[in-house]
Amino acid sequence: MAKKNKEKKSIDELLKEALIPEEEQPYELPGNWAWVRLGNIINLISGQDVSKKLCNENKIGIPYIMGASNMENDNLLIERWIEKPKIIANKGDIILSVKGTVGKLLILKEEKANLSRQVMGIKLKNDIDNIFIYRFFQSYIEELKTRAKGLIPGINRDDILEIKFQLPPLAEQKRIVAKLEDMLSKIKQAKELITEAKETFELRRASILHKAFTGELTKKWREENETESVDKLLKKINEEKLKKWEEKYKIAEKEGKRKPKKPEIKSVEEMKVYGSDQPYELPDGWCWVMLGDITEFKNGYAFKSKFFTQEGLQVIRMGNLYQNSLNLDRNPVFMPLSLDEKIVNKTKLKENDILLTLTGTKYKKDYGYAIKINNLGERMLLLNQRILGITTIDEINTFIFRYLYSNIFRDKFFSFETGGVNQGNVSSTATATIGVPFPSLKEQTEIIRQLEQFFRTEEEAKDLLEMEEQIDLLEKSILSKAFRGELGTNNPDDEPAIELLKRVLQEMSCEN
Repeated sequence: MAKKNKEKKSIDELLKEALIPEEEQPYELPGNWAWVRLGNIINLISGQDVSKKLCNENKIGIPYIMGASNMENDNLLIERWIEKPKIIANKGDIILSVKGTVGKLLILKEEKANLSRQVMGIKLKNDIDNIFIYRFFQSYIEELKTRAKGLIPGINRDDILEIKFQLPPLAEQKRIVAKLEDMLSKIKQAKELITEAKETFELRRASILHKAFTGELTKKWREENETESVDKLLKKINEEKLKKWEEKYKIAEKEGKRKPKKPEIKSVEEMKVYGSDQPYELPDGWCWVMLGDITEFKNGYAFKSKFFTQEGLQVIRMGNLYQNSLNLDRNPVFMPLSLDEKIVNKTKLKENDILLTLTGTKYKKDYGYAIKINNLGERMLLLNQRILGITTIDEINTFIFRYLYSNIFRDKFFSFETGGVNQGNVSSTATATIGVPFPSLKEQTEIIRQLEQFFRTEEEAKDLLEMEEQIDLLEKSILSKAFRGELGTNNPDDEPAIELLKRVLQEMSCEN
């Protein structure tokens, strides 16, 4: 007996499935728009992985999109081609990365491309503008990212198909797209100018720091001024270390507490690094010394999060330090005032202490950032694990602080990087062995004078960062308004979106 053809749904049934009930609509739209379920107006295609053996690098066949790594700045970076494609996207389709790096987007410019399982393709009907949908996904990306699950983060088909979507008439879609393209192109230009200015500043900063710590910056100064021996400064550093120990020893003796261990102090000649251990040749009067020999290190403590409180002694964590800035208001945590005195004394920070982050993402060099504790006042800050505290004598404090900014230091610092696939670490022990190009105090003072004059312009870079944040917020605001019908482009005389929806549903029904 012949199988009966599946009975097609009526347009009313299709509309009932596609339209979002009024009580579920997130907010009110213009009268001729409609809230619809996205899956009812798009054709979503899921990719499929193929063996590398079936691909080639000789441009034979069509491009094979492996994942987010092939998608950059709205363009496809093609590494592989395939002669016998499995899942095909066509020119004009929207490609969305859905596994690993979720949320990369582009409109396919190539005639055809094969999709791997790391991406999905969105095909549209003539009554839906593909740029309008592309811009919608731009506005929705952060929400999609929150839905990603799994060890390798990913979203599934329903995460896309069940999206509540604001559908305007086709003419309105095109007006919105035209206005968005104009506004977003201006925002893009502004971002490019800011990026260029930031890059220029970074290059200038790297250059002047290199000159400072190779002696080039003060070459003329040395020719015009009589320099003194660096030995005098090294001797003072040792004397200060010994003096500090003696003071702590006397206090401990008076209070009947455990006496501190006497520091191991090298002679001035032992502090100097000679021969092949010198990274590069220095001017006369300079010497190489190891960071650990001219400073004191304080390692952070592994405070347990279950003891964190809403107020008390603030703990500085990795999240409070980023790119040479300290933000104490970012997710602040505290330990109770009753915290063990030994732990407090071991981890409390002092004015002008330098902090250096020791953990981040492997190979990305997104740590090793230095900040200085200023204007501490009556506050007490405690040092968390994986942050190194560096104490110096006052005379060399700013010199050491600025040296930690230099690529000379950072390149050596990251040469000690260890860790697993994602997390990179540099130990405090390794950091202590990093060489410091060390001139006399008189020349250090001149170097700092010139550097600080330059670093005053760093405020310009901070202003640029704030401006960039404001532009990002403006872009989000514009996209949000666009999909609420608030760009001032709506025409109540346009054919209602419900009529467009009927045509799309009927067309898709016929195809099925």
